[in-house]
Amino acid sequence: MAGVKAGAVRELHWHKEAEWFYVLKGKARITAVDEMGRTFADDVGEGDLWYFPPGIPHSIQGLDSEVDGCEFLLVFDDGNFSEDSTFLLTDWLAHTPCDVLAKNFGASEDKLEKLPTKELYIFPAPKLGPLLDDRKSDAAPVPNTFSHRLLQQEPNREFRRSFDVVGRLGRRFQNWRPCSSKIATSPALGWGHLGPLLLLRRCASYAVCIGMVRRERGRSELRITRTILNLDRSVF
Repeated sequence: MAGVKAGAVRELHWHKEAEWFYVLKGKARITAVDEMGRTFADDVGEGDLWYFPPGIPHSIQGLDSEVDGCEFLLVFDDGNFSEDSTFLLTDWLAHTPCDVLAKNFGASEDKLEKLPTKELYIFPAPKLGPLLDDRKSDAAPVPNTFSHRLLQQEPNREFRRSFDVVGRLGRRFQNWRPCSSKIATSPALGWGHLGPLLLLRRCASYAVCIGMVRRERGRSELRITRTILNLDRSVF
């Protein structure tokens, strides 16, 4: 069981595990972005579901309702789930060198001084406007929705029993990959640094060296000389 009050925001975060929610009471606005930069926003209420695959960043904000926000049942697809495998945007930014962030956002370092120095987790925010405003973006929408109107669909009837079926739908600066680990190799005479979240430090990748960042972990890569060869390996 979990919930957020009206106006409160569960900050943008993602998990190693897939995440299901079933809304018990109230209303909330959920937002997400996938690894291709495509965006998603929707308002959910009692009886609705939302599903985020592993590694998909998402946020939740409570809306005005009879329960002052939203209450929901939270389910992960791994019984070994831990908050230690949850990655928060503010925590990632707080542990990324300021000069790397400046290059990533194309801004001067002094303009980033007010970024949080630790995770926010849940924080108050201004009252939300119409859903359409949050759906206006230069980015394309995700190809498949992350929310499902469970109680609005006709149940499938079989063997004189009824049940509902929910379909499972599924620069090099700040980035992450939800489904595969990242291997970066630096060729002879070249070197750079690879900065994954949770290692909390820079690590140099010198000539003919290899660095690997496991899936879902945020990282940044800065090419110093020559070209860094990037390979994806979903087996890690």
